[in-house]
Amino acid sequence: MPRFIGEAVQVEISAPPGGVFAPSSFTWRGQTLQVEAVQQVFAETGWPRTLRSRGWWQKRFRNHYVVRASDGHVYQLTLDRSGGRRVWTLLKEIG
Repeated sequence: MPRFIGEAVQVEISAPPGGVFAPSSFTWRGQTLQVEAVQQVFAETGWPRTLRSRGWWQKRFRNHYVVRASDGHVYQLTLDRSGGRRVWTLLKEIG
């Protein structure tokens, strides 16, 4: 059963020759975990459902990465690109 975490993390990204950039490791609560496999990548765009009006400055741009880490667990990392920022969050532990 997934466990919500929702904490900011430091993420290192890399790309194999001719490949696409993706997380290669992340540091959570002082522990650095290596990403062994990226299992799924998907994007989220749009406005939060709770908004009454929709201004361009309120639109979300997020990239989600489901990764298997060196500790054997599967996590969902999220890169929030809204408003020109770059914030990584460890959203949840999936398994």
